[in-house]
Formats: sequence, structure tokens, C-alpha cells
Amino acid sequence: MSKVLGILAIVLGIWIGAEVYTKGVDRAFGGIFAGAMDPLSTYDASPDDRSPVQKIGDNVRENIDLGAERTRRGVERGR
Repeated sequence: MSKVLGILAIVLGIWIGAEVYTKGVDRAFGGIFAGAMDPLSTYDASPDDRSPVQKIGDNVRENIDLGAERTRRGVERGR
């Protein structure tokens, strides 16, 4: 029985971690962790509703485009 409870605790911990990782602290579980640091503050939804993973993806795309632009300018300058 203790093995089953241990496995259940591990699965629950992984699920909670994945939820917070993919949606961010502000949006995970409907925002219940949003005011965890300062319980007296009121939670205001940020204008940026993207998850951390989406923000990273957007940043990567911008950097790829910037690198392509730099390469294009370098090739044109070399002519």
C-alpha cells in the first residue's frame, strides 16, 4: 500500500510541475498560485496571456529571423 501511495505522490508531483511549467504560475490551476508570494495583493491578469513556453518560442523565432537578416546583410556587403 505504501508503494501505491508513493507512486501516486510522484505522479501528482510531476503533474503539478508540468502544469506550472507549461502554463506559468499565473495561469496554472486557474491562477490559485498567482498570489502565493503576497497573499494581501490582488491578482491582476497580465496583458500578456502567453505561457512561458510560448514566450520562449516567440523569442527563438525572433532570434532566428534576426540571424537570417544579419547573414543576408553580410552576404550583400561581401559582393
